[in-house]
Amino acid sequence: MNRYISKAKRSDNGEWVEGCYVRMFKKDTIVHYEKIMTSFGEERSMTYKQIDPNTLCQCTGKEDANKDLIFEGDYFWLEGAEGEIGVICWYDDRCAWWVKSVPNTVEDECVPDFSTTIENYELGEFFDSEIHIIGNLHD
Repeated sequence: MNRYISKAKRSDNGEWVEGCYVRMFKKDTIVHYEKIMTSFGEERSMTYKQIDPNTLCQCTGKEDANKDLIFEGDYFWLEGAEGEIGVICWYDDRCAWWVKSVPNTVEDECVPDFSTTIENYELGEFFDSEIHIIGNLHD
Protein backbone atom coordinates (compact mmCIF):
# COMPACT_ATOMS: atom_id res chain seq x y z
CA MET A 1 0.00 0.00 0.00
CA ASN A 2 1.34 3.42 -0.89
CA ARG A 3 0.04 6.52 0.87
CA TYR A 4 1.81 8.70 -1.69
CA ILE A 5 -0.52 7.61 -4.48
CA SER A 6 -3.02 10.14 -5.76
CA LYS A 7 -6.11 9.83 -7.91
CA ALA A 8 -7.86 12.32 -10.14
CA LYS A 9 -10.22 12.44 -13.09
CA ARG A 10 -8.66 12.54 -16.53
CA SER A 11 -9.18 15.83 -18.34
CA ASP A 12 -10.06 14.13 -21.64
CA ASN A 13 -12.76 11.65 -20.57
CA GLY A 14 -13.44 12.11 -16.83
CA GLU A 15 -12.29 8.59 -15.84
CA TRP A 16 -10.48 8.14 -12.54
CA VAL A 17 -6.75 7.37 -12.79
CA GLU A 18 -4.37 6.49 -9.92
CA GLY A 19 -0.64 7.04 -9.70
CA CYS A 20 1.95 9.66 -8.81
CA TYR A 21 0.95 13.29 -9.25
CA VAL A 22 3.44 15.48 -11.13
CA ARG A 23 3.28 18.83 -12.88
CA MET A 24 5.01 18.50 -16.26
CA PHE A 25 5.26 21.18 -18.92
CA LYS A 26 2.72 23.31 -16.99
CA LYS A 27 0.20 20.46 -17.09
CA ASP A 28 -1.19 18.48 -14.16
CA THR A 29 -0.43 14.81 -14.76
CA ILE A 30 -0.79 11.43 -13.09
CA VAL A 31 1.99 8.96 -13.86
CA HIS A 32 0.56 5.44 -13.74
CA TYR A 33 2.93 2.47 -13.35
CA GLU A 34 1.96 -1.06 -14.34
CA LYS A 35 3.82 -4.33 -14.17
CA ILE A 36 3.42 -6.27 -17.41
CA MET A 37 4.66 -9.71 -18.37
CA THR A 38 6.59 -9.99 -21.60
CA SER A 39 8.53 -12.81 -23.21
CA PHE A 40 11.59 -11.29 -21.49
CA GLY A 41 9.98 -11.41 -18.03
CA GLU A 42 8.36 -8.78 -15.87
CA GLU A 43 8.69 -5.18 -17.02
CA ARG A 44 7.24 -1.88 -15.91
CA SER A 45 5.10 0.28 -18.11
CA MET A 46 4.49 4.00 -17.50
CA THR A 47 1.63 6.05 -18.86
CA TYR A 48 1.03 9.78 -18.44
CA LYS A 49 -2.52 11.04 -18.11
CA GLN A 50 -3.48 14.70 -17.96
CA ILE A 51 -5.90 15.36 -15.14
CA ASP A 52 -8.34 17.94 -13.88
CA PRO A 53 -6.44 19.36 -10.86
CA ASN A 54 -9.73 20.21 -9.12
CA THR A 55 -10.37 16.46 -8.70
CA LEU A 56 -6.94 15.56 -7.26
CA CYS A 57 -7.23 13.35 -4.15
CA GLN A 58 -4.42 12.00 -1.96
CA CYS A 59 -4.41 8.43 -0.64
CA THR A 60 -4.81 8.04 3.14
CA GLY A 61 -2.72 4.86 3.29
CA LYS A 62 -5.74 2.86 4.53
CA GLU A 63 -7.99 0.34 2.79
CA ASP A 64 -11.73 -0.10 3.13
CA ALA A 65 -13.60 -3.36 3.78
CA ASN A 66 -13.21 -4.32 0.09
CA LYS A 67 -9.41 -3.77 0.21
CA ASP A 68 -9.74 -0.66 -1.99
CA LEU A 69 -7.51 2.30 -1.13
CA ILE A 70 -9.24 5.17 0.68
CA PHE A 71 -8.69 8.64 -0.79
CA GLU A 72 -9.39 12.19 0.29
CA GLY A 73 -12.96 13.08 -0.66
CA ASP A 74 -14.26 9.49 -0.48
CA TYR A 75 -17.45 9.01 1.51
CA PHE A 76 -19.26 6.10 3.19
CA TRP A 77 -22.28 5.34 5.38
CA LEU A 78 -21.44 5.80 9.07
CA GLU A 79 -22.40 2.59 10.89
CA GLY A 80 -24.55 3.19 13.95
CA ALA A 81 -25.36 6.75 12.88
CA GLU A 82 -28.53 6.45 10.82
CA GLY A 83 -28.78 9.00 8.07
CA GLU A 84 -25.16 10.16 8.39
CA ILE A 85 -22.37 9.90 5.84
CA GLY A 86 -18.66 10.09 6.62
CA VAL A 87 -16.42 12.12 4.29
CA ILE A 88 -12.63 11.66 4.32
CA CYS A 89 -10.79 14.98 4.69
CA TRP A 90 -7.41 16.32 5.81
CA TYR A 91 -7.35 18.36 9.01
CA ASP A 92 -4.40 20.79 8.85
CA ASP A 93 -4.47 21.77 12.53
CA ARG A 94 -3.92 18.16 13.60
CA CYS A 95 -1.93 16.99 10.56
CA ALA A 96 -4.19 13.94 10.26
CA TRP A 97 -6.96 12.33 8.20
CA TRP A 98 -10.42 12.88 9.63
CA VAL A 99 -13.96 11.74 8.90
CA LYS A 100 -16.47 14.58 8.69
CA SER A 101 -19.99 13.42 9.49
CA VAL A 102 -22.61 15.03 7.24
CA PRO A 103 -26.38 14.48 6.98
CA ASN A 104 -27.93 12.48 4.19
CA THR A 105 -30.74 14.42 2.52
CA VAL A 106 -32.72 11.64 0.80
CA GLU A 107 -33.91 8.51 2.59
CA ASP A 108 -32.68 5.20 1.06
CA GLU A 109 -30.33 7.06 -1.31
CA CYS A 110 -26.92 8.59 -0.85
CA VAL A 111 -27.35 12.34 -1.28
CA PRO A 112 -24.99 13.98 1.24
CA ASP A 113 -25.29 17.59 2.36
CA PHE A 114 -21.60 18.58 2.39
CA SER A 115 -22.38 22.11 3.62
CA THR A 116 -23.35 20.89 7.11
CA THR A 117 -21.06 19.11 9.59
CA ILE A 118 -22.55 17.06 12.43
CA GLU A 119 -19.34 15.79 14.03
CA ASN A 120 -15.67 15.00 13.25
CA TYR A 121 -13.82 11.76 13.97
CA GLU A 122 -10.22 10.67 13.46
CA LEU A 123 -9.95 8.20 10.57
CA GLY A 124 -7.89 5.93 12.85
CA GLU A 125 -10.96 5.40 15.05
CA PHE A 126 -12.53 3.26 12.30
CA PHE A 127 -11.72 -0.35 11.51
CA ASP A 128 -11.21 -1.09 7.80
CA SER A 129 -14.21 -3.43 7.99
CA GLU A 130 -16.45 -0.47 9.02
CA ILE A 131 -15.69 1.54 5.89
CA HIS A 132 -17.44 0.74 2.60
CA ILE A 133 -16.67 3.54 0.16
CA ILE A 134 -19.73 4.51 -1.90
CA GLY A 135 -18.46 7.54 -3.78
CA ASN A 136 -16.22 10.57 -3.95
CA LEU A 137 -16.98 14.29 -3.77
CA HIS A 138 -15.91 14.60 -7.44
CA ASP A 139 -18.21 11.87 -8.82
